[in-house]
Amino acid sequence: MLRRFPFQGASSGPSSKRIVVIYWWWEAQRNGRQMIAYSERMHAPARGCTSRAPLGSRLRRWADFAHRVFTCLAREPMAIGSVFLPIFAVLALADAHSHPMKNEENCTCEPGARAFESYHVHVLFYPDQSWDKQFMENTHGSKFARSLRKAFVDRFSVPECDETHIFNLTGLCAFVVDETGACGPANSAPFVVPNFVIYVPVDRYAEVVPWMMANRGDLDFLVHPNSCGFSCSPQDHLQWSVWGGNKWPVRFEPPAPSQTMNSRVAAGPQQEPILA
Repeated sequence: MLRRFPFQGASSGPSSKRIVVIYWWWEAQRNGRQMIAYSERMHAPARGCTSRAPLGSRLRRWADFAHRVFTCLAREPMAIGSVFLPIFAVLALADAHSHPMKNEENCTCEPGARAFESYHVHVLFYPDQSWDKQFMENTHGSKFARSLRKAFVDRFSVPECDETHIFNLTGLCAFVVDETGACGPANSAPFVVPNFVIYVPVDRYAEVVPWMMANRGDLDFLVHPNSCGFSCSPQDHLQWSVWGGNKWPVRFEPPAPSQTMNSRVAAGPQQEPILA
């Protein structure tokens, strides 16, 4: 009988994904061959399941294999999951990463109107006060922030981000910092204290955020989604974000009620909930 495989979630990271993709592709081929052998035993002589052409070229071998698989699937419909489930897993993994945002046209900041494209993790810390040494050992200070950033970079082997595209990135990366451990104005403008920033693709969230929760020490961090570039930044930072540790002020102003109403009007009429 055919061996059946439960779907197993892919490990995070490009190398792990390549291993999982190769594994599932190999399983799809093996299940197909097992199905052919089983069908040939049950329906022998089963026309259509046997080879119709000499297996010469690689292309002909693949064409012959595909023909035999689909012919036998018609005879053994219960085997469809064994062959196609691994293929669906490969297709899902191929798309499990962030896609660069094309533009900010037609953005709507209505909650749930569009999927989050990526995330930023902002780790906040006290600015240095070199004139008073007692504050240099404060666990909320830049010394500990720099140590946390280094530990993160070493743990995940992340490169530096492209500073010219803070949203249009596809891989996990850390934005450049100065000697105090702080990022530049593009990532620091909304905050009242220095911070360093990590760009997190959607498929690395479950790996990065728990690590930051467990290793932050006394430092505080904000995780916010990137829903549509700068267009929805107030909502991203104020309404759709989560904090690890203490909550800090953010300079964005909450969107006015009229803006929310306008976005709802633009989205069109919605069905009212039915109350029991």
